Amino acid sequence: MKRYRVANLKLADTGLSNQSKILKKTNERLIKELKKMRHGPIRKEK
Repeated sequence: MKRYRVANLKLADTGLSNQSKILKKTNERLIKELKKMRHGPIRKEK
């Protein structure tokens, strides 16, 4: 986890907003997937 934090700090320092935007998009997608799994049948996902 420490390495991950350092990487995030480096991204913030260099100002790679594009990378953070991509991360945000992937996070939103994952959240949508999780919500689908909660509402829909979990057995079908596997």
